[in-house]
Amino acid sequence: MNYKKSMLITFTLSLNLFSCTSSIMYSSVSIMQFKNIYSHNKKIHVIDVRTLIEFYGPLGHVKNAIHRPLSEINKTIFDLKNAINIPIYVICRSGGRSKHATEILVENGIYAINVEGGMKAWNQ
Repeated sequence: MNYKKSMLITFTLSLNLFSCTSSIMYSSVSIMQFKNIYSHNKKIHVIDVRTLIEFYGPLGHVKNAIHRPLSEINKTIFDLKNAINIPIYVICRSGGRSKHATEILVENGIYAINVEGGMKAWNQ
């Protein structure tokens, strides 16, 4: 199998992950995929679900990311209902909270994509 075909299969599989702890289907991208997407379009929608202290802490945050802590994600759903066909990338420190937030958003009809590895991976 050639390299391009292998990468396409890997990318497709990574976008169609099922959570082991949930029946909610959601999409994820690796940090490398996210960096590539971000480098070509800095106006993409990014929600950071960490605490405010973490958002402004040593790991920093993605430029233009919107801070919406996981504890308030249900309040965020109403604000995002108009963004039904716009992908919203969800990030946290290492990927756990963003995965959970992505599941909640998807469950409520929002086109959300989890960023695996979070800000720890972003800074490597």
